[in-house]
Amino acid sequence: MIPTAMTEEELLTGVTEALTFAGWRWTHTRRSDAATNQGQPGVPDIIAVHPTRRLVLAWELKGDGGRPTGDQVAWIAALAAPDTRIDSRILYPIDYDRALALIVGKVDAFVLCVVCGAAAIRLLDHRTGAGLCADHDQLDA
Repeated sequence: MIPTAMTEEELLTGVTEALTFAGWRWTHTRRSDAATNQGQPGVPDIIAVHPTRRLVLAWELKGDGGRPTGDQVAWIAALAAPDTRIDSRILYPIDYDRALALIVGKVDAFVLCVVCGAAAIRLLDHRTGAGLCADHDQLDA
């Protein structure tokens, strides 16, 4: 179920609770622009790694109507290089259900069904992120 309206804080709470529940190792730096840190600004809100699935998440969370900064977009683009196992993206409330499916292991990658757009359970093409959901996967029949 897609929430009708969700703030960035609500999205953060839901995602981090799911990460913890599903056994991910994760970190979130609140206000990296105000923290004492080195390097380039704009590091994604969530950096998470699953201990057995060999998958890293680098997600910048935005509430409804939120816009990423140029630095945030640059980080996401750099982390989203082809042939990596890093899921790097700007995450909006509309993505919440798919994010939870990935976190709890219902999907192996953040992909959409090429037929209906639902969260895919089977990846067809790693390069394009195409997949099929349970309703459209002929192998499940």
